[in-house]
Amino acid sequence: MTRGFELTRLTAVLKQDGRLRSELRELAGDLEAMARWTEAKGFTLLQPELERLAASLEELSDGELEQAAGGNDPWSGTPPKP
Repeated sequence: MTRGFELTRLTAVLKQDGRLRSELRELAGDLEAMARWTEAKGFTLLQPELERLAASLEELSDGELEQAAGGNDPWSGTPPKP
């Protein structure tokens, strides 16, 4: 797997499931709790990815959450926005 794939995959799940998004938002200030939560859900994120996700959850709307992982589906053939 390439670096960032897990964050992209998690972001896609969070976009589809408001309940999971709400659960994770409640943990956004606690990176250790976020790491445990993501691992329990089957995702393995590196510390920088957790930090990026936490910042995104605290600052962004649901519609902007996708940008936390680069903004594009890696399988769509569309390059990420700069």
